[in-house]
Amino acid sequence: MNKDHICGFLLGLGAGGSIALLFAPRSGKKIRSQIAQAAADGVTSVKEYGETVRDTTRGLVERGKEKVAQQKDVLANTVDQARDAYEGALR
Repeated sequence: MNKDHICGFLLGLGAGGSIALLFAPRSGKKIRSQIAQAAADGVTSVKEYGETVRDTTRGLVERGKEKVAQQKDVLANTVDQARDAYEGALR
């Protein structure tokens, strides 16, 4: 993408935004209010999604820790049994 494309895009964006405001059926004050409300709603949605992701991640981490602890116990038992069998074989 070169400078001409970027400049053209920005010029078109500005022109389109200006035309939209000129032909908007509401006053600028109402539009700004709606934009502010939509932005606030977006922030709220992002925060809620972030909390959901955080909670899910915490749950997965806890489950992972439990699985590691279980496997650690299984491995320790296996090592103990192997040691006992080895010591029994030496007697």
